[in-house]
Amino acid sequence: MTHLSHHCFSLLALLLFSVLSMCWGALKSSIWAGNFIMCEKMKGLFETYRHPHGLMQHTFYSPFKMCPNSTCDHTCKGLLLDKAEQHKTVYFSLFSALPAYSVQLYCESCRTMYHNTDIVQVVDHYYVNYQVARLWKAMMHAFCMSATNCTHIYNIALANIESAQFPDTKLFTKATTMDHVWNIFIICALLEDCHKHHYVLNVSQTINQNKCFIDAISDRNQRIYIYNQPLAYQHSCAKCTRVYDHGDASKLVSIIVMDGIIVSHPYCSIPNCWVHLHTPQDYFCPAHSTHLNQCAIKGCVESVVSSSLTCNIPTHQESEALHTLWGKSRFHLHEHLKCSHAIHGHLANVQARADDDGNGDGTEAIREEEYDVRSGRKKKKLHVQFTHNYTHCEELIVAPCGMIHACETMHNAEGIRSVAEFIHCVF
Repeated sequence: MTHLSHHCFSLLALLLFSVLSMCWGALKSSIWAGNFIMCEKMKGLFETYRHPHGLMQHTFYSPFKMCPNSTCDHTCKGLLLDKAEQHKTVYFSLFSALPAYSVQLYCESCRTMYHNTDIVQVVDHYYVNYQVARLWKAMMHAFCMSATNCTHIYNIALANIESAQFPDTKLFTKATTMDHVWNIFIICALLEDCHKHHYVLNVSQTINQNKCFIDAISDRNQRIYIYNQPLAYQHSCAKCTRVYDHGDASKLVSIIVMDGIIVSHPYCSIPNCWVHLHTPQDYFCPAHSTHLNQCAIKGCVESVVSSSLTCNIPTHQESEALHTLWGKSRFHLHEHLKCSHAIHGHLANVQARADDDGNGDGTEAIREEEYDVRSGRKKKKLHVQFTHNYTHCEELIVAPCGMIHACETMHNAEGIRSVAEFIHCVF
């Protein structure tokens, strides 16, 4: 075995350092910019040796070296963002799904985390190329494609799921999911809206992804509600506009059609309360959550029995039992409703109303039921509500070409007065 002397090691180290310095001086701009295309021959070597040295094909850095907040103390003092965090991520690109690193810079003064702005973060540790996001949006707009089919197409055609991932890591999957597509759809729509109106998208940093964009979406919907579609007033085409000549002057006439579509949304069971529910399974909004402990029978203020929606009054409990039975066998019960007291003797004192045959069109906003209650020789009506209310419909003003001018939610009914007020507000 040949042993190298100390002088030989020093010479080799000096030569290696000079070569590295020269290479870094020539390639550092491209390295920081990430302008590299991996050839097929190098992909195998890169996949084998990148993990031990912490190398990835993509590493995303924040574009800010200093906090961009002009009122921040660190910015006023000229201090750099020196607190960095590196996380393992999965990057969905136009070519495949790749493991990557994300380097985030944190400002300790204003407590703000800065990420890379050229990609979109859908959930923790998952980033999507903006061109992929536009592709998903185009497929949903042009072809009415579902989010599930968007994920299937990407996973089959582009994801390359069989390729190597992070070693000894089972936390990440390289397959896109339906939640990824819907999150990217919402985020890109809000970002494009903010870019059009020249303001910054501010969202709350919460653990629950469903609650992050509620305020931003509500602000956008409120602006659309007040000002309507900004391009609708400027729109005119051969399908929805006619020009009539009257001597020396010409008159422009536009045609619109107004109709309601049954797209009902759940809301609080308290009448005229339009607060959104946390989940569709809730009966009351947070402001009226105390009513959960009150009997579902109208006019009854008794507390409910455990695992029930009614109190301990027998007729009230029988009403709930009949309501549950109706839901279990709707069509069979519809045919044998008149003899239900003979089949189920314990419900003999309570019967559904004769006009409540379950054949409604599903447009009732107030989901209140009526039952005939017999107490001895007396007979009275029992009003009960076992579920939340629903909006009646969505009223649309649409041009014959398909341009939507405005939309309004009709809560209880599609009344003439409400429709007239809607037309007055729009035009």
